[in-house]
Amino acid sequence: MSEKARLFLGLMLFASIATMLAASLSAASTAPAIYSAVVNISNNHVTITGANFSPSGLAPTVVFAHTALALASFTNQKLVATLPAGFAAGSYSLTVTNSVPQAATFSVTLGAVGPAGPQGPAGPAGPQGPAGPAGPQGPAGPQGAPGTGLVFQGNYLLVVENPQTAAFTAYLPLSAIYWVFFNGQGAESPMVQIMPVACNADALYLAEMPQNGVPVVTLQVTLRQNYQDTTLQCNMSSSTPTSCPVGNTVPITAGDLLDYAVTFPSALIQNSQYQLLLSLHCQ
Repeated sequence: MSEKARLFLGLMLFASIATMLAASLSAASTAPAIYSAVVNISNNHVTITGANFSPSGLAPTVVFAHTALALASFTNQKLVATLPAGFAAGSYSLTVTNSVPQAATFSVTLGAVGPAGPQGPAGPAGPQGPAGPAGPQGPAGPQGAPGTGLVFQGNYLLVVENPQTAAFTAYLPLSAIYWVFFNGQGAESPMVQIMPVACNADALYLAEMPQNGVPVVTLQVTLRQNYQDTTLQCNMSSSTPTSCPVGNTVPITAGDLLDYAVTFPSALIQNSQYQLLLSLHCQ
């Protein structure tokens, strides 16, 4: 064989191999690939994602378990096909063939959702969100039980130095351990009680205990507020503690000055003594 003939045969062999290689590369570049297939049982659609479903713009064919499916839409990377009803639960073969034509196959499983798996560990707490708007004010709660309030107790002793021919009034502080006073003391006493808080005077208990066998006399006790008589007033003529009837409570303001005005009758026996017990409750 001449040199020219051998050269011609070599060129022909190279061209043939190049043509076969180009055809193989072209086929590989247009081969379809299926990445996922999701079945929506509410509308019987199967959505298929992948590549090279329509490299030339022509519609591909989709076969599900040997049944050709109608296409609802298609692109080169996504297909939506209508799945006929009546397929039982199980695994089925899905084939997509493009216009080259080249095909790709994928396994699709139909069936009920399996049992829930075990709960995973809790994730880390997220950042705190902004505070929401204030809600509407809730209804008022039930009224609470009344508190114990304030109690002022006084223990007083009247000593009659001179025969008493006319009624007289003594002014006594709210609280006293053993306050001794005489019937000659008629002026207002500076020993008043400064109220530390506001409250309502709602009860007054009192008792009169004559000493040395002298008879019980009728006394009038009045609660005073800032040197003025209040409506809390009653008469006392018993050694048994008695509650003074109160028609309405007397409102007391913090800083008010309180004391008692106690009026004794005439005809007190000289050298007689009277012990008085007074207890005021302010709620």
